Amino acid sequence: HPDSDHLFVCQVNLGTFTRQIVTNSTTVTVGSGVVVAVDGALMNDGSMMETTMMLKQKTEGMFCSQKTLGIEPATQAGVMLQAWDDKELGEDFYATTGS
Repeated sequence: HPDSDHLFVCQVNLGTFTRQIVTNSTTVTVGSGVVVAVDGALMNDGSMMETTMMLKQKTEGMFCSQKTLGIEPATQAGVMLQAWDDKELGEDFYATTGS
């Protein structure tokens, strides 16, 4: 992030589209498999994900943690990293996990 030593601007491939997400996660790297809540996603706490600005950079969603996804017990701290392959890009997390 050009205005922060603690934020990162990521271009995230979601299969049929790409979204820009600003994060403070240092565990997400190029090629990481992550679950993303994009603009319009209904969150477990009842809120709706919205595109917003973080220090003058647009963020179109967020990387999700197990806690955010309602996975109990949470076995990972921070952003949930998972194995993936290209055919899974853009699939609904809950539809593919049965949660």
